Amino acid sequence: VAGHSTTFCPTKKGFVSKKKGLRKFTGTDVSLVSVVQARNNARVVVTGSLSMLSDEFMADGETSNRELSVDVTDWVLGYKSVLRHGRIEHSLLEGMGERGETKDRYRIKDKLAVSMKVEEWSAAKQEWLPFEGEDLQLEFTMLDPHLRKTFSKDAEGTFVAEVVAPDVYGVFKFVVDYNSLGYSYIHVEEQVPIRPFRHDEYERFIAAAYPYYASIFSTMAAFFLFGFSVLYTK
Repeated sequence: VAGHSTTFCPTKKGFVSKKKGLRKFTGTDVSLVSVVQARNNARVVVTGSLSMLSDEFMADGETSNRELSVDVTDWVLGYKSVLRHGRIEHSLLEGMGERGETKDRYRIKDKLAVSMKVEEWSAAKQEWLPFEGEDLQLEFTMLDPHLRKTFSKDAEGTFVAEVVAPDVYGVFKFVVDYNSLGYSYIHVEEQVPIRPFRHDEYERFIAAAYPYYASIFSTMAAFFLFGFSVLYTK
């Protein structure tokens, strides 16, 4: 993740690069402070000048240089916007089995409860606190996402979601892929196989199959009438 922490004034002139193929840099195209966060959550800050961190500029009360410098250094040193997470937990809500049971595999159309704990480091309190974000999403994938749902939070600050297993069987995965600008990158996967109905788990009579039932009985009736007519008609 790369971004501009501070950019040049939109109305100010910048500079024209002498290198061939590079365009003119003006206004917000010029970044005074740039931040980069790798996939392994390593953080880098590039400033346009070391003077912004000097005692003279930090003591200047007419500008916000001190607040900016403290905010940027806290971020790059891992004092803020650092997240940690637990493993994805899942259990049965409605379906084949006991409510609240965690199973190795679930059945299609089972209703499942999924939860995960995410915490944010507080440098002021020197402890991990429940993460207050509201855009954390859960994906139920098999090659492509079949379901995607935004987590809600319970009274303890744990992220929870209720999903219904799709009407497709195979090896699925619960995936949480959180990539919010400024925060630590989160990617968690939990493999969950989904099985079809067994032969003794279907309903005795299926409403969608009534036309087939009718065709079977009508064929039997037609065969009976045909046989009766052949045997007893002169």
